[in-house]
Amino acid sequence: MNLVSLIETIKRHPHYDRVGMILCHNGVVRGTSRDGRKISGLNITVDYEQLHKVMEKHKKRPGIIEILVKIAEDKELSVGDDVMLLVVAGDIRENVIKVLSEAIDDIKSTVTKKTEYFMSAFSHIDNEGRSQMVDITDKEPTLRSAVAQGVVSMKPSTFEMIYNNTIKKGNVLDTARIAGIMAAKKTSELIPMCHPINISHIDISFEPDKDKSSIKVKTLVRLFGQTGVEMEALTAVSVAALTIYDMCKSQDKKIIISDICLLEKSGGKSGTFVREEKNI
Repeated sequence: MNLVSLIETIKRHPHYDRVGMILCHNGVVRGTSRDGRKISGLNITVDYEQLHKVMEKHKKRPGIIEILVKIAEDKELSVGDDVMLLVVAGDIRENVIKVLSEAIDDIKSTVTKKTEYFMSAFSHIDNEGRSQMVDITDKEPTLRSAVAQGVVSMKPSTFEMIYNNTIKKGNVLDTARIAGIMAAKKTSELIPMCHPINISHIDISFEPDKDKSSIKVKTLVRLFGQTGVEMEALTAVSVAALTIYDMCKSQDKKIIISDICLLEKSGGKSGTFVREEKNI
């Protein structure tokens, strides 16, 4: 990314013979931010749809023949590195100067620091990039529920042994159900930023598929509270499936656990989610 290549592109423009002025802007990473802190690195993302609109708007201005911009999006920038190169060419001097100034401000609106964008998108990360438990103190309690599933696939002989209750360790599905319930209640101890919550209901069911020698594990978790129960439902599915594996591993070490996912959730600010492709 350099000004020379942009100017060479301008020179190849079919109306270059009309160009009376070329103005360039070279934006670099400053040594300090506005609040005086040092910049150790800068990573940015660009809204190219908005950038295209900005460029087209300024290209249509009277006296403007071409306007080109390059933004350094694909690397972490350090102090002194080029952030943006902007070249404006035209045949009306005053308009070229005006467009350069206005385009700089407009283009800045299309650029976001990736760190800021990332932090604002995830509530579990604070403004300094540190992990945090979300503060739910002021959230209104609502009725919340979540349904999750996973699939355990195995040899036909293992499947038959489970449903004939001939696995040496005991009743596989009863044990897996208990393990899943226990796991849901322990979720906040396993996943760092999950809140300890008062679960009011857990249901774990098993759907056998003899043709595929598989068992679909489904969990439903409910509570009336300030935070959702998606992680509890997913944890219950995971541990129930792992328990099936543990109970049967001496018989079948090729058991596969797959398709663990959230099927539905309701309640809270984000409302209701229903996965469309339920037949996973």
